[in-house]
Amino acid sequence: MILTCAECADIPDVLGLLNGAADRLHERGIGQWPVPFGAGRIAPLVDRGEVLLVRDGGRPVATAAVSSDGDADFWDERELAEPAAYLSKAARAEGCPGAGGMLLRWITDAAAERGDRWVRLDAWRANEGLHRYYLDRGWDHVRTVVAEGRNSGALFQRLALPDRKAREAYAGGVTLPPGRGAEPVTVAYGDVSFGVVPRRGEHGVTVW
Repeated sequence: MILTCAECADIPDVLGLLNGAADRLHERGIGQWPVPFGAGRIAPLVDRGEVLLVRDGGRPVATAAVSSDGDADFWDERELAEPAAYLSKAARAEGCPGAGGMLLRWITDAAAERGDRWVRLDAWRANEGLHRYYLDRGWDHVRTVVAEGRNSGALFQRLALPDRKAREAYAGGVTLPPGRGAEPVTVAYGDVSFGVVPRRGEHGVTVW
C-alpha cells in the first residue's frame, strides 16, 4: 500500500473511487451523492494538497480529503477556532475492505502529530447506516444540522490521538496541508502488514 497526496494526473482515479462508491450506495437505495463528481469539483482540493490517495499494486483503493477549514454551515465559531482536521470525500474501491478504514486511521494519527485536537466530519443526514458505523467505532455524534440546500449535516468527531499501526501501514512519504499555526508534516512509512485491526473502543478503529 502506498499513500500519496493526489496530483492532477490522479484526478480520474479519485473520481472513479468517489463515483463508484456513489453507485454502490444508489444500488442499495441510499441517495447519497446524487450528482456525479466531476474534475471541476475535485481539482481545487487537489491543487491545495488536500486529497489523499491509496494505491495497492498501482490500483487506486481509497481516497479522502482532509482540510483544517471546517464548513461554517455546520460547525459554530468556537468549534471552527479549534485546531481540527475535517474529513470529506471519503471512499474506497469495491472488494477492498479495510483500505478506507486504514486511511481514516492514518489521518487521525497525522492530525495528532501536527497538533490538531479533533478529527471531524459531516455525514449524509439520511444515511443512518453510516451514522451507526461511526458510532460503533468510537466516534461521537455532536449534533445533526439541517442547513438550507444541504443534505449532509450529521456531525461526528473524535479526539486526534496517535495510532502507531496506521503510521506504519504505508510505504512512501506524505506532506499534509499545514494546520492552524503549524508547519506541514512529512512522514515516511515502512512497507509493513496492517496486522490485526483493533476492537471497538481502541483508538482509530474503522473498516469502511
